[in-house]
Amino acid sequence: MNQPTQAEKQQFYAEMEPHWKEIRIMLAADRPPEWEGYRFEAFIECGAIPEKFSVKYKFGDRVSNRQRSIAQRGIIDKLTDLRIAYLDFSPMTTWRAVTIEQIWKPESKSWAFETNWEY
Repeated sequence: MNQPTQAEKQQFYAEMEPHWKEIRIMLAADRPPEWEGYRFEAFIECGAIPEKFSVKYKFGDRVSNRQRSIAQRGIIDKLTDLRIAYLDFSPMTTWRAVTIEQIWKPESKSWAFETNWEY
């Protein structure tokens, strides 16, 4: 399999961004109102075959570190679909873990999202 060019990677990442945005919004909707933002961490546990994996996650309040399960199963389903899309595109770009945070920015008086991937 040929490695994707930089232009192909940029196009792929641009196509994936709306899906990541949807997950961020779903997580924000699932966040309890008393939480001060959230921190969501998903970890991929692979077996011998890369296509066979499970998703483990933590979903907690950024400030108090209280944790809870996710009410919407669709969030994990969408995350699984994204993992497969990345694996199908190029095994070199496939992430092993993702951290999504919702952070309150007092200077702009608005919520911001930060997403980081581990490959």
